[in-house]
Amino acid sequence: MKLTVITTGALLCAGNLFAGFTEEYQAAARLRPAKAAPKLEALAKTLSNKKIAAREKALYKAGLCYITAKKYPEVKKNILPKLSGATQKALKIALLYAERDYSGVITEFGPENISAWPDPLQYEAYRIRGRCYLHRSMLEKALQDFTKGEKLTYVPWQKAVMMVRKADTLQRMKKTNQALAEYQKVGNMKVLRSRGIRCSSLVQAAKLLTAEKKYNEALAELAKIPKRKSGYWSYVPLQEEARVLRAMGKNAEADAKQAAADKLKGK
Repeated sequence: MKLTVITTGALLCAGNLFAGFTEEYQAAARLRPAKAAPKLEALAKTLSNKKIAAREKALYKAGLCYITAKKYPEVKKNILPKLSGATQKALKIALLYAERDYSGVITEFGPENISAWPDPLQYEAYRIRGRCYLHRSMLEKALQDFTKGEKLTYVPWQKAVMMVRKADTLQRMKKTNQALAEYQKVGNMKVLRSRGIRCSSLVQAAKLLTAEKKYNEALAELAKIPKRKSGYWSYVPLQEEARVLRAMGKNAEADAKQAAADKLKGK
């Protein structure tokens, strides 16, 4: 399944987690991560001891930007030692995940009560820990974290991320009907329009339905994918339709769909 890869840095560094901060902070945060990180770090140094919360926010954001830029030594040497409490933990879990130290995340943060962290930090921590559990086939724990993360946000695409991870986990657990329901929920989130995560979910739903020989239902899911004139999602739905039609024994129709897909793919 093709999904837009959502890294910790992409999710938080480019976001507005601490909107409403100083103009200088906002200006730095809008830069590309590699340039934003040192500016945010420098900004933190200008904040007095009376502005501890503001300083921690700037340092945390700098750390996320360093992670996005793959400058991990700077995070370990210059940022983490200056943070404390949940903010330090949130950055540490992001760093371990970026370094693909999944066992390290589970060892250090498996017992952690993430629900006690400030609300803005919880979503990403649950997403990361859930992914690490999934990597280590700790499926029940992964499902629990993705479920908690989904409940934390009202932002449609963030909700969809957790729902898709839940569906992936349920598939691994051989709970096909529940996985299908989650993919369909994402597919029915019209507010996501033609985002990759919605399109991917519709494709996954169609594949599960095809495996159950529910061909017309599979085609109905694929029909929900917004039509595009070019790019990956212009031809993939046609390819998937061709597979369903071939499974139905409608080879001529399948060949026509595949030909149309190949034409778009060559653009």
